[in-house]
Amino acid sequence: MNKNLKITLVWMAGLFSFYGIFPMTMATEDILSKEALIQATANCIRERQDTIGKFQFVETQHTVIQVQQAQQDRNLVIEKRVIFDGVKKMSEEFIKVTINDSPVAREKIGIIESRLQGMSGCWQEAMAQINTDLLSGKMSEQITDLGQETVNGKSVYELKFIPVDSKKVKEVYVDVDKTGFDILRMEIIGKAVGEIKDSRTEINCQRSIKGFYLPSLVKIQSQVEMGFLIKNISVKLISEIKLNDYQTR
Repeated sequence: MNKNLKITLVWMAGLFSFYGIFPMTMATEDILSKEALIQATANCIRERQDTIGKFQFVETQHTVIQVQQAQQDRNLVIEKRVIFDGVKKMSEEFIKVTINDSPVAREKIGIIESRLQGMSGCWQEAMAQINTDLLSGKMSEQITDLGQETVNGKSVYELKFIPVDSKKVKEVYVDVDKTGFDILRMEIIGKAVGEIKDSRTEINCQRSIKGFYLPSLVKIQSQVEMGFLIKNISVKLISEIKLNDYQTR
């Protein structure tokens, strides 16, 4: 369902209920205040970090780079092993990097990845910031409760989060598991900053280490305008990132 339409419907339902036009029909056990939902989600994040601690995974990224008026797209593959401390990335080891199936020289890998993140945004940093903000307990005014939905057969609470201090993130939609309060999915909409004119990231999570949900599939689309000589060139990036082989450290 369109997010703006959903916000309107939730607002109208509450308004009609207030004036007695029709009652809100929600079972007592399903009623959870926004503050209680935020706290339950933060508690789950904290428990996950404390229980899992350091962990590693293999990240394989396939990116198609479409350059305006270019005759051929560029296909970039980055495969690496990443170590997290539960909140942020500690280290990474590149396994394979290719462009159009040709290996990239090791001394150029860092430059290519940095440039790629600059054009598409770093989803791991954005997700870590959202988790940190939720744990801070000072976000109630930045979050809108969009109600309940069924996603991939699971009942979820849907939240909209506007991070006021972020220079890159405009808004985030979060699906929270209705029973365990794990985050099952995030949709991050980026701001138009510098070269990036439009950016959307979808993070899907699956049950993993010790039963907690961790990212398994990330999809990114971004539109970039790059200055080249005397004109701007439009570049579109489409990325799919798979994360697997999760292990504790």
